[in-house]
Amino acid sequence: MDMPDGALGFRAAGKLEVADVKDTIMPPISEVLAADGRLRTIFVLYDDFEVGFDPRLLWEDLKADFQIVGRHRKNVERSAIVTNIDWLRRWMKLGGWIAPGDAKLFPLEEVDEAKAWLAG
Repeated sequence: MDMPDGALGFRAAGKLEVADVKDTIMPPISEVLAADGRLRTIFVLYDDFEVGFDPRLLWEDLKADFQIVGRHRKNVERSAIVTNIDWLRRWMKLGGWIAPGDAKLFPLEEVDEAKAWLAG
């Protein structure tokens, strides 16, 4: 994914697995945070994206939340969530205020606008 300088981008389709979080999502995020850098992320979640119930996935999410929110809250600058999935959009509107930094929701048709907002 073509990203603005200093931003991390992730795309997801299908079922989210523990390995996706451990091997793909967290390593670049941890690298930015370890360098005390500003974290700007975009998550593009396609229509067939799903999260199944897996206790190991919940554990990985809790560890990531602790690292990001607990220890590096000041480093989180912006997060864009790009999706047309109704339940995710409702969840973000309901609980998005919990996320550190600025978080903004975009429909899939506005991925370029999300990248521009992330760069701003």
